[in-house]
Amino acid sequence: MSVTGAGLSWSRVAQADGQRGDAEIWTATAPDVLSGVSVTAAQQVTAVGKMTLQVLSFTGAGAVVGHTGSGASGAPSLGFDAVAADSLVFGAGFDWETAAATTAGTGQSITHQISITGTNGNTWMQQLDTPTSTAGQEVTVDDSSPTGEAWNLAVVEVVPTQVSAATTNHYDNSGDSPGWISTPGGGWTRNVTGLDGAMDAIVTYDPT
Repeated sequence: MSVTGAGLSWSRVAQADGQRGDAEIWTATAPDVLSGVSVTAAQQVTAVGKMTLQVLSFTGAGAVVGHTGSGASGAPSLGFDAVAADSLVFGAGFDWETAAATTAGTGQSITHQISITGTNGNTWMQQLDTPTSTAGQEVTVDDSSPTGEAWNLAVVEVVPTQVSAATTNHYDNSGDSPGWISTPGGGWTRNVTGLDGAMDAIVTYDPT
């Protein structure tokens, strides 16, 4: 398939096609907030079937890390280690054998689904209900039903642009990390590094 629209350059980050059918996740970065735009997905192979597209937008998103899995039977399940804390996790799946609706696993929600009685195939999108808690956390995206069908599952971790910091601003070195540095005039500043260790932002407080 291909994805176009909104004046953006789209790239595929995850494609699960180990079984019949296909589940894909694409990403694009916008230079600013967009409005009144449309995004289109198109099949590259002419076939009898169905396709659905869900578009999600984020602020403060950095890297998008993809994972894929497929199975000939059993409930869909895919595990991986999180890259960072506070990441959001989403999945897209396809089951070509049945029109039975998919039920998400514990701590997850189905965000979009198309299941038509009498037509082979069910396609769905799901998400973890809470962000990741730490880097290296074992994350599992799974479903409790159906349990006896072939499936494809593509998953992405949307990593935040900077390392999480304390939410309370002490404006001294007693609590926040990295610590605040006093500046002339009674202000405070601190340097915030990104996930790659490079400088990501300089945060300042000016009492005037």
